[in-house]
Amino acid sequence: MSGPFFYTVEFDANSDDLAALMDWNVKRHAPDMYKSGFHSTATYVPVGKDDRPSFLNLYELGSYDLWTSMIYTQAMARDPYSKALMSRRDNVQQTLYRYIDTSGRFLDAAEEVLNADAVSLFWLETADKVGMNIDLQWFVREAASNGSKGVRMMRKVENRPGASTQRPDLLVLVEWDDVSGRHGDLTRALAKVPWHPLKSVNDHFAKRVFPWPDGPERVARPDARQFFR
Repeated sequence: MSGPFFYTVEFDANSDDLAALMDWNVKRHAPDMYKSGFHSTATYVPVGKDDRPSFLNLYELGSYDLWTSMIYTQAMARDPYSKALMSRRDNVQQTLYRYIDTSGRFLDAAEEVLNADAVSLFWLETADKVGMNIDLQWFVREAASNGSKGVRMMRKVENRPGASTQRPDLLVLVEWDDVSGRHGDLTRALAKVPWHPLKSVNDHFAKRVFPWPDGPERVARPDARQFFR
């Protein structure tokens, strides 16, 4: 199956486990992903204190065959920490997508890798399943009017081996420069759109914690922020 692909891993975990998961993600998992051929990997946590999912990893890759490649399978087999840490996760959703344009056609290439300090995700469940009666161009117009960096639209495809998800077919991701992005304005505008095929919308607003955000003042760790004063 040709790409490019966008892969999301969402889960909940308690605060103690999240710290260990983040440490593993930065110091072991992400380097393994890049060495295996992933184009990008980033980790986001909710802007709202009690929002879910509590941990969101976003990946970009060029080929479905990466999942069964020798370099990837060997990297996973060598990781001595993954199995124990993965068992600490709850409500796991792993979803593979391909990028589409506003008419619903699959794209052969992404313009650039994801690089946003904050993201809004909108999972769209539609009555016609394929969702092509939805005016995806609306997201482009509305997000731009609210100051977004860009909009990515994608449709769910055959999942990677061993993964499972309950997410609907369509995902719209809006990129923001920071957490002041007008996520709330966008969700309120979306609620007023009379799209009859649209059965439900789930949204999520999250900030990037790995890699460090482009705005040094937003680095979470005080011991790191001191270098950017």
